[in-house]
Amino acid sequence: MIFPIARSVADIYLGGLKRAEIENIILDIDGTLVHLFHKKMREFPGVDPEIIGWIKTAKIYGFKLYILSNSSNEVKVKEIAKLCGIENYLARGTGKRWKPWRIGKALKKLGIDNPKKSVMIGNNPLWDFIAPKFCGMKSIWIFSPNLYVNQKQKG
Repeated sequence: MIFPIARSVADIYLGGLKRAEIENIILDIDGTLVHLFHKKMREFPGVDPEIIGWIKTAKIYGFKLYILSNSSNEVKVKEIAKLCGIENYLARGTGKRWKPWRIGKALKKLGIDNPKKSVMIGNNPLWDFIAPKFCGMKSIWIFSPNLYVNQKQKG
């Protein structure tokens, strides 16, 4: 059984995803792989080691991992994908956001041909949790009020 809410990616039980016959894990970035941070910050806080460990374990389990982000900063998306060891990623760039009715188009660009064997993991209830349901995907909502880091907390 897949529980639709988790406090962190690292809390998601990979055995449950395997039992649900999930093959593809699509991850959001901001608020999911990395903390949300204030736009005026010069550096992002990085990816938690627990999440990196979860990603490595997911690869051992045989999952295909992808990043799908609404970020317009393609350099940031590429850097985070590299940190996580995820080769397949897609950023919105200068294009339109991956709205619910465009999620199928994004999956095709990533090379995912069977959405029913895929799960989207993200922190935004609309983009990451509800939108995937439009094309038959499962989704897990990352709900953690501690994911936001602002300049005062950082320094």
